[in-house]
Amino acid sequence: MNATARRVTGARSESIRSAGQRIYDDAGRNSEAAIEALILEIRKRPALHEDAFRIAATTIVAGFHHQDNAKVKRGDDIGTVHVPTAEVANDAPVVFTPQSAASVKASNAAFKRFAVTLTGLYLFKIKDGNGGEFLLGQATPDQLRAAEAHYRAQGSTMVRTARWLEKIIACSRDNMPIHQSLNLKEIERMKDDAFNSEV
Repeated sequence: MNATARRVTGARSESIRSAGQRIYDDAGRNSEAAIEALILEIRKRPALHEDAFRIAATTIVAGFHHQDNAKVKRGDDIGTVHVPTAEVANDAPVVFTPQSAASVKASNAAFKRFAVTLTGLYLFKIKDGNGGEFLLGQATPDQLRAAEAHYRAQGSTMVRTARWLEKIIACSRDNMPIHQSLNLKEIERMKDDAFNSEV
């Protein structure tokens, strides 16, 4: 939440969350009534708009994140993602500005030379515990170590996720993306072992 979105109301400053809490309490904790009243309040107070947009966008994108991870864990196909290879990942982004069909074709060919296509469990998105995130297929063992410790501290499902990451770390090569160390079948077997284990 953007802490700068405040409105001075009399002698107090109110954030969107404190306004929401006040309205929720005033509505007798009736969720539907509180939602409608909060929407009206946000419409009246432009200072709250940025926070409202950020909360809405964060909630929607988080839903996609959780949905994708759940599907990937089940083995559902969620498509593929093209990511830069290590050779270009640390350089300035490669920007293509096609002018013609020939230029589009050349740009696509260049992109394929400097990108890898990830699918399946390589697309499992991992939170690093510090507000960042990355795809499993792009992670290095060092990145996974911090994430594994974060997941282990969270609870039973997260402990199983931590065990899965621990197995991946143990079987991968240092300083290399996971997609270059382990194939999807190996990652899937490790995931099944970890998630079927006792906590």
